[in-house]
Amino acid sequence: MKNLLIAIITLAFTITFTSCEKETSLTPNPLYNQTLSQPQSFQADIDSSTYIFNITTSVESSGLLNLEGVKGNYKIVVVTSSLTPGVYKTIDNGLNNVSIYINNGVMGIYSSAFVPVPDMEVKINSFDAINRTITGSFSGLVQDISTKDTIRISNGIFTNVKVLKGPDVNLGKMTAKIDGTPFESYFCVQTSASYNGFEISQIDGSSTGVNKSLKLLFDDKIKTGTFNIDGFDISAQYYANLSSNQDPFKDIYDGISGSIVVSKVDTVAKIVEGTFNFEALNIDSDTVKVTDGKFEAVIQ
Repeated sequence: MKNLLIAIITLAFTITFTSCEKETSLTPNPLYNQTLSQPQSFQADIDSSTYIFNITTSVESSGLLNLEGVKGNYKIVVVTSSLTPGVYKTIDNGLNNVSIYINNGVMGIYSSAFVPVPDMEVKINSFDAINRTITGSFSGLVQDISTKDTIRISNGIFTNVKVLKGPDVNLGKMTAKIDGTPFESYFCVQTSASYNGFEISQIDGSSTGVNKSLKLLFDDKIKTGTFNIDGFDISAQYYANLSSNQDPFKDIYDGISGSIVVSKVDTVAKIVEGTFNFEALNIDSDTVKVTDGKFEAVIQ
């Protein structure tokens, strides 16, 4: 059960945090209460092994589609510059890329943007504007920026994946200060997956596009209470400006201390509210302090 979170977080420390602030309630979001006419799926063959991703988030922001899936130690992110049906090729400016984040004790980040002669192709087959679901495929080569190792992705398929968009729907909200600089998410959602018979939950707040995000991870079903960040059962991460022009390892900060307070879980309105603070460390031992964190996450 703990393999996912143990692999994601490599450093752990615990402190006590007791403050709790009452959060304002969000209106129920009908987007998450709809029953899809056909089941949603997201999968790909990675070096000939098939992965069916079970934590799936898809957001449209400023014209970009950001589709993210998690399966065990693998996270895959597909980005296109449009939802319009068509074929999109990788270009090295943050658009039309496919990236894989692999956590097997040592973090590996592979992206089609790192390949000298990119051959990644993302195809949007259809977009249902009424139900806001998207179907398509992708395939091509991704490369680790540091080791230059490559991975072939084939038979990438996403079917009837729900696409979130504001302001017509409630996408939730996350705010914080990162080393004193204000952070505000474009969306904040709580997703869950079954792993070895247990439920793993994640609260994800990302800024416009895919450049910055804060993630809170629980190795259990989310419930109210105060939870110390230990890197195993309770984890936190800060992703800072990941791009092909920088060393991505330096832009991933793992929480080493802090806590999360879940003040409200409303399964009817599909809302989770709370606060958080944590200190995080990257591969070069640079630190950031995330303070005054608040989340009003919509349960997906």
